[in-house]
Amino acid sequence: MLKGRVKTELLAILFTAREPVTLVEFSEVFSDLSSEEIAKALAALSIEFNSLQEAVEIRNVAGGYRLTTRPEIMK
Repeated sequence: MLKGRVKTELLAILFTAREPVTLVEFSEVFSDLSSEEIAKALAALSIEFNSLQEAVEIRNVAGGYRLTTRPEIMK
């Protein structure tokens, strides 16, 4: 459950980012991983994180990933 260096660092980056973070930008941080490995880690993180709570979610928007408030919360 949300353990491991890559998941932890991905989540920290998403939490602090002001704009969507692209795979290219993640690749600059995780130079030891391929873009495919990063994409798989993001997909796994998104599924796990999004299932743990109902207020925010990891979404792919504007060509990158970001933490957002769930639309249903804003109603």
